[in-house]
Amino acid sequence: MNKPMKTKNSKKIINIILGSFLLGLGVVFANMSLYGADPLSYFWYGVALRFNTTIGIANIFVSLVLLIGPLIFDRSQINIGTILSPLMISLTIDTLLPNAPVITNPIVRVLLLLLAVYTYAWGVSIYVYQNLGRSTYDGIIEILRVKTNISRAIAKTIVDALMFIGAILMGAPLRIGPFVFVLLAGFLIGKNIKFLDR
Repeated sequence: MNKPMKTKNSKKIINIILGSFLLGLGVVFANMSLYGADPLSYFWYGVALRFNTTIGIANIFVSLVLLIGPLIFDRSQINIGTILSPLMISLTIDTLLPNAPVITNPIVRVLLLLLAVYTYAWGVSIYVYQNLGRSTYDGIIEILRVKTNISRAIAKTIVDALMFIGAILMGAPLRIGPFVFVLLAGFLIGKNIKFLDR
């Protein structure tokens, strides 16, 4: 591999780490708000409750299970980002969340939820923009889209709904955060990607 290519990939890997850190930080903010995070992170929360583990460990476990789909149906989706991102997200969540302050003020909690969505959206945008492997979650969405010939938006809505229902079945309480993430995060990610394209 020539030197410019190594430098370009090194920058992309650093950006994957940065994006994954911001995504994890968004999940931490969402949990601090007590309103809950995006549907996938909320599923991690449910798994953590069910199996008495941390959200970060639940993320690793769920990522490994979801990796089965791309391994069977489309290995081209897998790259360094597919593996590195869940590790960095888990490290961020499990390092910061146990030390996070308890927030009781309802106005601060709402502002924290909005900050969570914004931070999470930037994290996802930076990670996705590097194009070094889909997350296992996005891999499942893409497989569903291709196998059923439905739009990506519908496929994502279906998978988000399944994750939210799964979280509830695992013991997570019904919260509004996942709905706020579904309503706002996709829009913000689209805007962020356009900004990064400039």
